[in-house]
Amino acid sequence: MSKVVSEDDLAILLKAGLSEADIRHSILVAEKALDIAGRTGKALDMVLVARGAVFHDLGKALTHSYQHGEIGAEMGKRLGLPKAITDIARKHFHGGIT
Repeated sequence: MSKVVSEDDLAILLKAGLSEADIRHSILVAEKALDIAGRTGKALDMVLVARGAVFHDLGKALTHSYQHGEIGAEMGKRLGLPKAITDIARKHFHGGIT
């Protein structure tokens, strides 16, 4: 397991039913997001960056359609994830889509 993902967050992904491939993807996205965030030179909430990336595809536990972001946000809300994280899940797919 990557040091980017906490044991608790990994357990949430597994319990939600995310596939191993989707979990690996989410870990890679988190690592890349942290790399990019770190190069901005800005004071950013790196925990939020990592967790938002880890949970961005939570909805893929139920569907791989374009609706997975919205579904993942609702799943995250039911799981008690912070709104900032569910907002990332909701918005990540819709970038540029009106």
